[in-house]
Amino acid sequence: EDALAEAAARGFPATTLRLPVVQGPRDPKLRLESYVRDILGDRPIALREADRTRPLRYLFVKDFAACAASLLRAKAGIGRAYNLAMDDAGVTLPDFLRELARALGREAELRFAPDSASPPRSWASFLDPSLAKRELGFRPTAWREWLAETARWYSSRP
Repeated sequence: EDALAEAAARGFPATTLRLPVVQGPRDPKLRLESYVRDILGDRPIALREADRTRPLRYLFVKDFAACAASLLRAKAGIGRAYNLAMDDAGVTLPDFLRELARALGREAELRFAPDSASPPRSWASFLDPSLAKRELGFRPTAWREWLAETARWYSSRP
């Protein structure tokens, strides 16, 4: 990122986009697959106690693609760095999983264990997209909307 900023200062047209975990249909890493399998299999999902309140922010793949394409057309933000992420800063993993289950026509059974009883999940960034919204016109899709689309994709897989 520093090298791109230096190059931009010398006239190279670079814009940096910082991304959290990117979610959506056709995710090659299948990040939500184990949750979908548990929900569709009516199995409980084990979470850590800290997951109850820790906020998360993902990025919908189509929102990233639209923003990147608009930068290529408009040449906006050259030499700058922007965070991209979903809008709602108050969503927790339990909120997200309950909504995923609802989109799948089920209910999620969440079980919370003390933080010391289960290994920590990998770290996920929590980015603030407000600058990208102001300067680039970035408008993230409502998370419940893209999660429903993503759930449909997962449920259509064999």
